[in-house]
Amino acid sequence: MATDSKQDHGSGTASTPMPSTPEESSSPIEGEGSYTAAHRHRKSVEDFVEDDRVDEAATDAAPDSAEEDDEMRKAEDEGRSHARK
Repeated sequence: MATDSKQDHGSGTASTPMPSTPEESSSPIEGEGSYTAAHRHRKSVEDFVEDDRVDEAATDAAPDSAEEDDEMRKAEDEGRSHARK
């Protein structure tokens, strides 16, 4: 089976392929799954990692006190309690 970059992705209309890049879209409104926003986010994450800022961000996010550490752990536990199992 040949692959085509413009294959139907469940849009319900096989005759209207989904644009594979923002430039192929004729509408300025992209809606959910925005190609432009996804590209911008992916680029910013790549830049963040390439600039070696991960360790600095982790250090900055670390709790400044035992009280803050406790609050962060409780918040994490609360978030995990809502996760699907």
